[in-house]
Amino acid sequence: MFIKSYSYPFIDSAPLVKSDCSGLSGVYMILNNLDRKSYIGSAISTTPKHNRIYFRFRNHFFHSDESSNIRLKRAIKKYGLQNFSFHILGFFPATETRQEETNFIKKYKPEYNILQDAQSSIGYTHTQETKDKMSAAYLGPGGAERKLKIGELNRGKSFSSETKELMSIAAIERNKSES
Repeated sequence: MFIKSYSYPFIDSAPLVKSDCSGLSGVYMILNNLDRKSYIGSAISTTPKHNRIYFRFRNHFFHSDESSNIRLKRAIKKYGLQNFSFHILGFFPATETRQEETNFIKKYKPEYNILQDAQSSIGYTHTQETKDKMSAAYLGPGGAERKLKIGELNRGKSFSSETKELMSIAAIERNKSES
C-alpha cells in the first residue's frame, strides 16, 4: 500500500524523507494512527535538486501552525504529533502527479482533505459560517485597511486581453450567483 513510511519522532525521520524524495514528485498520505483518518497531498519537484515532498513534510509536521489545511492542523493539535505518520503512496512524473493525487483522494476518501480534486477548487463553496467570518474581517477593526491593501495588489498592473476577459467573465458569474 505504501512505498515509504515515516513515523514519529519526525526529527529522526526528516533526513530519511529528504534523501528518499530528493528530486521526485509524488503523492503522500498523513495518517492519524488513532482514528485512521487521513490527509492526501502531492508535491512536484521540477529539478533533481528540488525536494518538494520533503518541504511539504516539514510544513505539515514542523510548521503545522502555518499549514494551509485547517482540518489537519486542528487534528494534529488535538491528537498530538506523535499519533501521526507520513507515507509515500507513489512517485510519479510531474505531469501526472496531480491526477494521481485526485485518484488517491477518490480511492481513500481522506477526511482531512477539504477539496476532493487536486486539479482545482471549482465546485467548492465556503460554508455560511466561513463567509460570515470573511465578511466580519472586512467590516470589523482594521477592515478598511485590509480592503485598501487588497485593492492595491493589482492596481497599476497591466493585464493581457485574455486575462481581462477571464476576469470579466468571473465577475459576471459571481454577480449572477449572488442574485
